[in-house]
Amino acid sequence: MPAGRPTDYRPCFAAQIIEYFLSHEPFREQRVPWGTGKEKIQLVPNKFPTITRFAANIGVCQETL
Repeated sequence: MPAGRPTDYRPCFAAQIIEYFLSHEPFREQRVPWGTGKEKIQLVPNKFPTITRFAANIGVCQETL
């Protein structure tokens, strides 16, 4: 008989984490004021993808992964 609590890990997490890291772009476009009444598009960094952030998105702790 196994002891302890059942794991929250699911085999589908492996494919999901690969997709998570591949789908995150390093930069996004943002409009910023430029001069009087003008705007320009500037590249700003996105949040860096991490295992901790992925775990939070799917509702498990990083130790589960």
